Amino acid sequence: MTNLDLGKMFGDSNQEMQKAAALKVYLVKLEDIFPSEENPYEVEEESVQRLAENIEQYGLFQALTAQKEGSEIRLISGERRYTALKHLADSGKAYTYNGEDITGYAPVSYVKQAVGDAKTMMMISANAHRDMQADEKNRIIDETLNALEKQEMSGKFSWEGKRKATVISSITGIKEHYVKDYLASKNREIRFAEEDPETIAKIRQSKQVSEEEKAYKELLKQINKCIKKFEKLDSYVLAALPEDELNTFQSKCFELSLHLQECTANGERELMS
Repeated sequence: MTNLDLGKMFGDSNQEMQKAAALKVYLVKLEDIFPSEENPYEVEEESVQRLAENIEQYGLFQALTAQKEGSEIRLISGERRYTALKHLADSGKAYTYNGEDITGYAPVSYVKQAVGDAKTMMMISANAHRDMQADEKNRIIDETLNALEKQEMSGKFSWEGKRKATVISSITGIKEHYVKDYLASKNREIRFAEEDPETIAKIRQSKQVSEEEKAYKELLKQINKCIKKFEKLDSYVLAALPEDELNTFQSKCFELSLHLQECTANGERELMS
């Protein structure tokens, strides 16, 4: 674990050195870093690929944030950056941090140990700059509100004199007007459920079906990717397999592709019925 010399960045005065001490960045081997199992954010393969290309071209300028959990180093923020760095390193590609080659390593800034709801809010706050779609925004608002309510029950937090939308916005980085509208929408749904539970149950069931359909289509997408990878046999496989075995392998890939298309059509008919 190598400590970057931040003294050169911040100067030599006591005040500046204190700032440097609080902002220490360490170079840590990628293999020694682990994603957090409690990360509330999704890491999409496509966005990681784009980020990896960007880092390869321009370099990395922002350190990851992590905390030490026993003998492990667990990420608090930066899982997409970490995954992009691993992708580059595994592909044999170099990358830099602030202009310096650190291939195989990641710059890490440590934060104080936190667990439970405090850790959840820390992770959400550390990712406040993140771009999110509506579904992810709504889920993060719900998780933040749930964590704050648990903090309130334990006496570590009070809503007194505070507006929910303002507090949640300050933690999540989501615009206050969006948070306010979402919370108002949830409250309307709760009131409607109290007045007409049968109708709201049907609405929720339809939403659940929609989520199942979304998950099903995502699964098919991943399977299709696997098939394409098999079909695009690299030079090593082409050179390693005898011609008869190669023909058999390619034939199996084609059969699997046809089977997938048939399953896809059947699945879509079932979802529409």
